[in-house]
Amino acid sequence: MDAHRPLPSGVTKIVISGAGDGGMQDLQRAATSLFGRVLYEELERADRSNPSPESDILPTEGMLRTLMSAEETARRAFGWAPNRQGAPRTLQKWHDTFKHAIDTMVRGWPLNVATHVAQDLFRPELLDPTSQLRITWLMRDPTPGYAYALNRYLSILLCSLAERLVPGRIEVFASSTLFSIAPVGHVCTSAATCLGKRHVVEIDHGNGRQLRRDADLIIVRHGVEPRRPLKNAPVPVPEQMTPFDLPH
Repeated sequence: MDAHRPLPSGVTKIVISGAGDGGMQDLQRAATSLFGRVLYEELERADRSNPSPESDILPTEGMLRTLMSAEETARRAFGWAPNRQGAPRTLQKWHDTFKHAIDTMVRGWPLNVATHVAQDLFRPELLDPTSQLRITWLMRDPTPGYAYALNRYLSILLCSLAERLVPGRIEVFASSTLFSIAPVGHVCTSAATCLGKRHVVEIDHGNGRQLRRDADLIIVRHGVEPRRPLKNAPVPVPEQMTPFDLPH
């Protein structure tokens, strides 16, 4: 995939609903056209041409230890969890640890470094003050869900960098769901025919609170089931040994 591949014609307002690996990768693609390892390689290239080498663009060894420790604790907690909802407090701590470390790093970059990283990663239209591109990311729970650490890292980094340089271009709504989607000036028949056409999306924040956003690209990631758990474990956690797959 080429960096900064243009968005489809007519797409300027994107709504993404879902906060697992798929939703996080959709956010990455919407903001940069890349995702996952390929996007991280772009970050590595930005580091090699860092205009202020005394500022770390990539995570330091100490930061990596912090993130890895939080991830290991959370994954083990999920392995022992009593049901598929996992361990919400542990998930909150997992996400908060990542967010605090990444936000601190991004806020600490000199402006020329932050701008350099943004220009290397973001779509040009996300940085263009005349562009109409806006991205709205919804998640049902207070934090993104159980997901690969790289997706979590990159998604938080993009949101933090956008908040610093182009506030309002990426909106994140936690504890929120899609309430309704209404076409404007057309009849919805398929995703392909709706691409680039205006819709009004109602977002439910709970307790009767709702807001509206225009959208011409809507990505919904609800209802994807995980693969079959090993030995009747409540959630699949293949990355480590869990109490459900101990040797007999």
